[in-house]
Amino acid sequence: MNLVKTQKSLWGLLLLILAGLGWILLLPMRNHGKSQGDEVILWLAPPTSVVSWQRFVQAMNDEARFVFGKEVDLDLSQVAPVDSGLIPEVVLRNGGRVIRWRWAMQNVPLKDLLEREIKPSGNVIGVIGGSTTESALQLARALEIRGRELPDREKPILVFHTATADHIHLRLSHGALDDSSQDNVPSRQKLVDIYAGRTFRFGFDNSRMADLVTKYVLDLYQPSKPRQPFMVEWEDDPYGLDVLEAFHAAFQRQVNPGANLNPVRIRSGVAALELPNRHEIKASREMAKELEESGKLGRPWIVLGGQSDPCRRFLAGLSRNLPTKKHKELPLIALGDTLGFNRVFLDQRHLWPADDLPFELVFFCHQDPASVFDGFQPNPPPDQKWLANSTDDLLLWRNIAGGLIVAWNQGGGSLGDAGQFRENLSRLTVKDLKVPNERISGAGITFAVNGEGGRRFFDDAGNRRPGTGEHLVHLEPIRNGVNLRVVEVGQGDTFSKRQRTFRPTEVAP
Repeated sequence: MNLVKTQKSLWGLLLLILAGLGWILLLPMRNHGKSQGDEVILWLAPPTSVVSWQRFVQAMNDEARFVFGKEVDLDLSQVAPVDSGLIPEVVLRNGGRVIRWRWAMQNVPLKDLLEREIKPSGNVIGVIGGSTTESALQLARALEIRGRELPDREKPILVFHTATADHIHLRLSHGALDDSSQDNVPSRQKLVDIYAGRTFRFGFDNSRMADLVTKYVLDLYQPSKPRQPFMVEWEDDPYGLDVLEAFHAAFQRQVNPGANLNPVRIRSGVAALELPNRHEIKASREMAKELEESGKLGRPWIVLGGQSDPCRRFLAGLSRNLPTKKHKELPLIALGDTLGFNRVFLDQRHLWPADDLPFELVFFCHQDPASVFDGFQPNPPPDQKWLANSTDDLLLWRNIAGGLIVAWNQGGGSLGDAGQFRENLSRLTVKDLKVPNERISGAGITFAVNGEGGRRFFDDAGNRRPGTGEHLVHLEPIRNGVNLRVVEVGQGDTFSKRQRTFRPTEVAP
């Protein structure tokens, strides 16, 4: 199928969804009429997640055609129902089996939604959610509670999208513990262990991101080795601590086992987009003084454990307080996946201006953010600027759609058997396909269940295994702009020498 035509048609569906969104927020949602044997996967997201739904539908369309061929029976007629009281869904049919991928909108409390959708003797075999660690924690906790009342075959699997935390500091989280058993919950727990044995994370975790970013930064410092990084934490962001712990552990493994974790703590990250709060102002001034002294011992580097807007404000303040704007004399900045490629490329002029933020930085992407095989154009026509959107989110949705379709198509068990679905997914294997052609998944890999010659996609805990799509982005300021290098990570954590370089000014209006 022609990619541009596919994108145009799906964006047309998106506009229809937007037109009816106001009604969706107000009306009670109704299921489509369906036969008793239809299996269901819930795509759990707020009613405002229109763009994410569009990308998921596009990923479903691409991966279903890849798995079943051009004659696939995929019904997209209810992606944006004309009757705005109906729930948007995608229907896939194969060999007498039917599976519905339904947008279960979070317009009611999560506990009520799961009790309504996941019933004894029902056919919900999976739930997709967890775009943030906060939402993933709440969903895992709610499913664990709901699953206590269900037999093994009726407990749906849980798929995380981009929730990255290794560990959760449960008593610091916001509203995650809402049942009477919270006193028995440990204060620190692995995220994938909350709904243990049925949770599968398709994005990478903080440990994996920290290992790769640290290794790449060490390569940049060759032949010398950098000192322990400065670390910055926002105290009202409980998940930033997990990011810093992951980088600290990575530095201990790769450089200095005796290194200590002693981050600069900022009390609050609440502020306007460009105006730092008083805690951020104080921290940036104090760190600037410390960097001036430590800079005499070599170029320092800083790991940021906050969200994108607080990081931007802190770095802007830090830049104003440092005596130089030469980026090789400024500290190098390392992050996890918090920034995103669009912020520093498509929206760079507005969201990451080089004059205010003259720092060299390295961050992580869960998939290729600039895949030309999947529609990315670094220099599109002015009226098609959207073609410069990053592709990593779409490719990650393709990984999710492709993996779940293959696991469902493997069959086994009876209809609605979530236990067999879990078993198939845990045995998912992957092969790398490096030469794009019409029979290769757009996500660059192909799935099988116990496929010969393939590598397991998940480890025993349900985390995505290394070497299955990781990319880094290296931003380096230059005269009159910045260069962005997209770095593919190969087997053995090698970094591709064929790095692609882009300049954000090419897509400026």
